[in-house]
Amino acid sequence: MLRGDDRWAVAVRTPDGGIAVHADTLPTWGRRWKRVPVVRGLVVIAGALPLGAKALQWSVANGLVRPRRRSLTVLRMVGMALAVLALPPYLTDRLVGGLDNGWVSGVVANVLTVGVLVAYAALVGRLAMVRTLFQYHGAEHKVVAAHEAGGPMTPEWAARYSTRHVRCGTSLLLVIAVVAAVASMLHLPTLLAVPLIGGVAAELQLRASVNLHRSWVRALLRPGLALQRLTTREPSLAQLEVAIAAFDAVTASAAQPSSIEAVAVPA
Repeated sequence: MLRGDDRWAVAVRTPDGGIAVHADTLPTWGRRWKRVPVVRGLVVIAGALPLGAKALQWSVANGLVRPRRRSLTVLRMVGMALAVLALPPYLTDRLVGGLDNGWVSGVVANVLTVGVLVAYAALVGRLAMVRTLFQYHGAEHKVVAAHEAGGPMTPEWAARYSTRHVRCGTSLLLVIAVVAAVASMLHLPTLLAVPLIGGVAAELQLRASVNLHRSWVRALLRPGLALQRLTTREPSLAQLEVAIAAFDAVTASAAQPSSIEAVAVPA
C-alpha cells in the first residue's frame, strides 16, 4: 500500500497471476492541519491506521492468502496481539510493583513493551501470510526509495534499493516508545499523554527524514532501521511489480507528486 498527497492505493497479485489495484482519495478532514507541527503527526497516525486495516482486508479478499488458511492465520495473529497488550502491564507489576517511583515504572513498562513488540514481530513473521506481507512491505520501501532517487520505475531498478526506510511505521513504534518513556516522568493525564506522545513521535520522525545529511541524525535512526529487519523481507521482482502498480495508481492524477509513503498494514 502506498499513500501520496491526496490519494492512496493498494495492489495485490491475484490467484490467476494478474494484478488487482484499488485506489481512492484520502480523507480531507486532516488537510487543514498539515502545516501545524505535532498535530500533523497525530493526524497522519490517525489516518494511517484505518487505511492500513482497509488495505489488509481488501488484499486478503483479493488473493493475499488462500481462503482455507485465512481464519487460522487471523486467530493466531489476534492471540499474539492480545499477548502484546497483556504482557507489559503484567511484567511491570511483577518487576517494579513495589516501587514508589512512578517514572521508573513507566520507563520499565515502555522497555518491556518494545521487547514484547519485537518478539511479536519475530513470531508472526514465521506465519506464511505475514511473511508475504513483510515481503510486500519491503517492496513498498524499495519502490519509494527508487522514486525518491529519480530512477526508472521498474522492478529491476527498484530491487537495487534497501528494504529499510526512515519513514517506516516500524521505526515510528520505537520512537513512540522512547517518547512515552520520557512522557511518563511528567505524570500527564492519559487523555493528554496519548495524543501528545503520538504527535511528538511522528513529528520527530518527520524532522529526521529531512535532516539525513546530518551524521548524528543518521546515527539516531539506526536502531529503528535495524528493527525493520523484523517487519520487512526481500521481495521478488514480481512483488516489486505489484508495488509499482500501487505507485502508478497513487501518482495517476499527479504530474509531480511531492511525497509518497509506504503505509504498513497491521500485522
